[in-house]
Amino acid sequence: MAANVGFNATHQKVVFEVTRKFYELSNARQKVLVGKAALRAAQTIEESANARLKNGLTTKPELLQAQQQTAQSSFDLEAALGAESDAEIALIESLGIPPTARLKIADIASLPLPSPPDQSVDALIDTALSHRPDLVAKLAILRAKEAEVRRARADFYPKVALDAHVGRLRLDVSIDDSDFFGDDHTVYGAGIAIEVPIFDGFERREKLRLAEADLRAAESELAGARDAAVREVWKAFTDFKTALRKQDAAAKLLAAAENADAAVLDSYQHGLSTYVEVVNAQRNVTTARSVGSETRAAIFTSAAALALSVGDLARPKLQPVPTRKTTKSATGR
Repeated sequence: MAANVGFNATHQKVVFEVTRKFYELSNARQKVLVGKAALRAAQTIEESANARLKNGLTTKPELLQAQQQTAQSSFDLEAALGAESDAEIALIESLGIPPTARLKIADIASLPLPSPPDQSVDALIDTALSHRPDLVAKLAILRAKEAEVRRARADFYPKVALDAHVGRLRLDVSIDDSDFFGDDHTVYGAGIAIEVPIFDGFERREKLRLAEADLRAAESELAGARDAAVREVWKAFTDFKTALRKQDAAAKLLAAAENADAAVLDSYQHGLSTYVEVVNAQRNVTTARSVGSETRAAIFTSAAALALSVGDLARPKLQPVPTRKTTKSATGR
């Protein structure tokens, strides 16, 4: 039973690893989109700087800085593309297939976010202590160690064995009018054997001491695993709630950054803002978009981590038992 439950725990870890790699790839894809948007913004600023230079509203160094910013944005985009490729390979490797395999992986940018947990953290901890397969496996090992201690103690007591048998004996060899050859009768018997241990060189005592030491070690491992499970549930619960709260702040940050960037760019094109202000506004937008994608990926990942800490990740669901439909015959019976 411990081996089977441990196998289930390994399954859950595999599921979580694939899930985590999937959301890392989704975040990397969003970073590519952010990089493309930043490159387009840099190119727009460079075009504006070039137009201002032709109209005598700016200097050559400012145009060179705009060109430098465009080159930097192009470099950042290539780095984001490389990170996306690495994330895709990591996901494929977590599936156990060759890295050369090409998969069509769904985009989750439009998926709704997970709902907040509908249970308190104490209820989740209670669920974890009763459902987590690693704890169940350690409990099974503890029960096995307790059985070994009972068996080692039983070696100190006398052993009593009972034996009984009954049968039929038939001998087909006979001589006429002789009572000494040939027979046909019932045979039976019973016996009792008592084994009393006297001295074995302290072998039984050492076996008992080793069994008790293994039992104490199993108890310590189970207690440590329970404490670790409680900490993991607390951390996963807190991370999930924090990620959900950060989502609202990230959305407001992105909206404010985009509005400020649009206003500053329009002001720069009309000669009312400086190049430094435009670059800072554009960087703020890029940062806000990156924060938004990271926060979204963190929400999905933390939700999976919470399910793993509780022991509910990829648990098999009971299938409903099909019911047999009955129909009436034409006669109504």
